[in-house]
Parts: sequence; structure tokens; C-alpha cells
Amino acid sequence: VPTVNLVIAGGFSPNQDGYNDKWIIVRPYGTTIRVKVFNRWGNKVYEASPYNNTFNGKSNKGVDLPDGTYYFVLDLGIDKKPYVGYILISR
Repeated sequence: VPTVNLVIAGGFSPNQDGYNDKWIIVRPYGTTIRVKVFNRWGNKVYEASPYNNTFNGKSNKGVDLPDGTYYFVLDLGIDKKPYVGYILISR
């Protein structure tokens, strides 16, 4: 079975054009990850567990997030350190 490395898209454009409308994370088969997304002030705006590539630029309250840079924390499992980084939302 081939190994699939974690691939995290650096940004997406949730403008409803059918292309690149959701934030995609490619991960090894059978793994479950938890995602938390924060704005530049450190406020959590989105969270999903397990994450199934459904983040479309809306907060958990259903509000469109403004264009900009957001920071994320991925919990990859009990024995792994969290992975942190940033994504760009551009409509």
C-alpha cells in the first residue's frame, strides 16, 4: 500500500464558481484529523472533528469569513504533534 503524505492546500477561493471552493487536506487513508481555524486576533472561527474537506470559508455560525490570512491547528492523532500553519481565503 503506497504511503500518502499530508498535503494541505495553502488557500482557496470560496466564490461559488465550482473551482477551489473548499479547503482540501489530503491525508493518509484511514486517518482522522481535527481542524481548528483562527483569525488574525486568535479567535477560533471554525472547528471540525473529523475534518472531511468541508470548510468553505464560513464560520461554524454560517457567516462568510472576510478575505485574508487565517491560522490553523491540525490534530493528527494521539501520538503526533499538532501541525500548525496558515491559509489564505480569497473570494
